[in-house]
Amino acid sequence: MGSLAQALWPPQPVPESVKALLAKFYTCVDSLHDPNSNTILADEVFHPDGVFQINKRVIRGRHEIAHWRDGAASGSGVVKSTHSVHKVHSLSADGTEVLTTGTLALEMSDGRKADSEFACRCLVTEEEGHGARIMEWRGWVDYVPFLKEGMFEKARLYDAGGP
Repeated sequence: MGSLAQALWPPQPVPESVKALLAKFYTCVDSLHDPNSNTILADEVFHPDGVFQINKRVIRGRHEIAHWRDGAASGSGVVKSTHSVHKVHSLSADGTEVLTTGTLALEMSDGRKADSEFACRCLVTEEEGHGARIMEWRGWVDYVPFLKEGMFEKARLYDAGGP
């Protein structure tokens, strides 16, 4: 389960389909150099009407999700991204709404590295004929450690409407 290998899971059951979907999500977002990762994220992880939000940046629907890295504040300098999930909290009785907390570590092409804590809320639904899909993924990360290392081209401001 990669990013979820060390995660503490809640005492109430989380469906295996949700666990597998979370694992696939983190594999895709950490696969910077896999040309198929964004397509897999858009077509196999998210619902067609899914919302992928990082802080104030809102990415809606499969087309935007397939191109989500195009508008990333880190630009093309990131060579390694590693999400390590420390804890999973179930926010619903059926385990289809979860909160994950952990650490995001980034490495740049020039060797600069930094990490920061993140939290994300994930709402999973069923897509007819395709099984479990993410309807909403809303993540929050403190970018200050990355900014202090000069790892981003510039600070970007996103309104609630998208990039």
